Amino acid sequence: SEGGWMEDSYVSDFEKDYTKWSEQEKFDASDLDTYPDRESQPLYLNQFISLIYRIQLANPGHIVDVIYCVNIMSEPASVVKETVQYLRDNSIQDVNVVGVELGNEVYFDFHKDILGFIDFEHYWDYIHGENYGDLDDILSSNMYSDHDYITTLKGSPSFDVKIGLPARNLKNCGDEGDYPLVIDDTEEVITGLPLEGAGDCECLYPQWNLDMMSYMGTLIGSRYQFDAVILHNYYTPTNNSTDCPVNTNWREMMLGLHSDYPDALAGLELIDDGHFGTPSWSYAGAGDTRLIPAFNDITGIHHPLPNSPLEPGNFKEFVRDRINKVYERHGDYLLFFNGYTGPEAKEIWVTEYNIKDEPISMPDDLGFGDENDDMLEDFAKSIDNTFSHSVMLQHWFLWHLKASYDPEFRPNFLTRTTLQNFCAPTEISLMRNSNKADRFLLGISNCNDFPGDPEGYNEQFRHFVRKPTYYAYSLFKPISENHLSYLESDYAIYMYNDNIPPTVFIDIPNHKLYVYYSNVKQTTQLFAIDPNTLKHIYGPGVNVDLGSGTITGHIMDAEQTYSTMFNSDLFGINDAYNCSNALTTYGRQSTIVNLELPVNATCPGAFSGIVGGACISVPPMSLGYFEIPFTLFRVGNINNNFNIYPNPTSSSFVILKSVENLSEINKMEIEIYNMVGSLIQKMDITLNQNVDVSNLPVGLYNVIIKSDGLTTESEKLVKMK
Repeated sequence: SEGGWMEDSYVSDFEKDYTKWSEQEKFDASDLDTYPDRESQPLYLNQFISLIYRIQLANPGHIVDVIYCVNIMSEPASVVKETVQYLRDNSIQDVNVVGVELGNEVYFDFHKDILGFIDFEHYWDYIHGENYGDLDDILSSNMYSDHDYITTLKGSPSFDVKIGLPARNLKNCGDEGDYPLVIDDTEEVITGLPLEGAGDCECLYPQWNLDMMSYMGTLIGSRYQFDAVILHNYYTPTNNSTDCPVNTNWREMMLGLHSDYPDALAGLELIDDGHFGTPSWSYAGAGDTRLIPAFNDITGIHHPLPNSPLEPGNFKEFVRDRINKVYERHGDYLLFFNGYTGPEAKEIWVTEYNIKDEPISMPDDLGFGDENDDMLEDFAKSIDNTFSHSVMLQHWFLWHLKASYDPEFRPNFLTRTTLQNFCAPTEISLMRNSNKADRFLLGISNCNDFPGDPEGYNEQFRHFVRKPTYYAYSLFKPISENHLSYLESDYAIYMYNDNIPPTVFIDIPNHKLYVYYSNVKQTTQLFAIDPNTLKHIYGPGVNVDLGSGTITGHIMDAEQTYSTMFNSDLFGINDAYNCSNALTTYGRQSTIVNLELPVNATCPGAFSGIVGGACISVPPMSLGYFEIPFTLFRVGNINNNFNIYPNPTSSSFVILKSVENLSEINKMEIEIYNMVGSLIQKMDITLNQNVDVSNLPVGLYNVIIKSDGLTTESEKLVKMK
């Protein structure tokens, strides 16, 4: 309250979180007859462990990695250590805790107001157990004496867990320093080093990150005090700052749907009602002439002229160029540019990323106050879980994967990314609680259920519906399920094509390509694939034929860029979505379906000269992947010539001939790859020479065998304990 220890704006959030915490199930040591141990208690933590068990049971051979985000305001360091130990060793399911995140976005004003953080140095002192100011009035007695997280988690050689510390995102620095990810807009001044391309803006690299960098080499005993730098990457409708109020993201494109909103920002104050019912949108078929231009701009489709330049702030520009721009700027300071080999180089964890559909407020000195914020948010949320959102997340996911192969950055610098969120009340989630109209359409309830709540939400009845982003993300499963390797490829694409080039993966031993694509056009898209570049994998003299099997597409098919499923905030700014008109509204929704279908593989005349190639035509408004089986052949020699023995093995193996009349082999080159496609070992050997693999982790590996004058072969190796 005013004059107290908490700002008024935080009180309601604090009360909600405190109530949830205080009402959760707790371990009752006195009731040992009912609950003889902690594993049998109805604790949130045990529910989480059971969830991990079910996920791993449904996905044999896969392990869930967990990063534990620590609430540094209320979780004592000793409790954090005990929790990690319990997660790792319990009778339900041992959980692979790979690291802890010390505090969530602690550079924001909330932590400054609550814990008194002024800068990184203050935060650094706090996580080393130092007390200051009025912390004795704010923290519990246990917390006050027990928040030296670094010593507790890193000080004992018998306990090992990685620690990640939060880093700040960049300010928006105008046209030439256009960093699109969310910042803490309420901080007026960020000290630090000047950034190039800031134009008229006073744009500095955050001092928080610079101070963090100065501690990267700090040891506790023989170990570094922290192992990772954490970024929370959200693409917001606006990314204004006091110095640079120009909106460079996508809010204005949606605000243009409002009948009272002119092109100029000066018209913003004219909007006093974000919900209007006429004329109604038309969601299906040919689409609505008002929605289509807005979503074309957001998605990155050229509009209105075929050769007009793309406007900054659309999703295509974001995933193709602007994410990379952010990482290029961070690279020098956070030490993940290629060529940096210092031992204190840290991993990068992105523990949250997605759209954040809450617009940053326009600065008050422009005459726009808080009265517009709620209405502006309604328009911003209208993009959530549409086909456009799904396309953007598809390419963002693939950018994360490919970044560690980018020669600009240190190999494998980006080790963890987590989409926010799988299942939550927010519209950006992959799954969302259904309302009355959703369940009516699904045939599982009727319009008379829950009469006290017109929206039909009920705490006692939870039925979640899968959203478009769920289906888009489910299409990534083959990457891990089939242990695919990323295949760097060359592309030629018309500069005004509205699509982003595809991303290719390869199943080396099973001879398949997986090509991930999106098509945001209202016409089919043709992909012509030349297999000649595969020769560097299988060796010279090996021919590759992509046209010998059935090419299958696994796609999400939409009607429009704004296609969605079930209740959506897109309906909220124009059409009601309830039981009285659900069938009519649902009929106007564009259809999104997850499909498997054969793909046309016939090359037109212009591409008919591609030897062993394939041409794939994909439907309009679709995303997903097509699976291309291929064959390797060499005239007169298509049999495997070698075997690995013993296999499985715990220590070593040899290469044996499998063909009796095989000519003399002078030498062989072998390459051992793990199941994510990383080269682990490479060496020249002869037949029957021992290959030591005792130091390899237990798992499945691909062994590529290249020999004089013979076809390159791929064999699977199983490494045991």
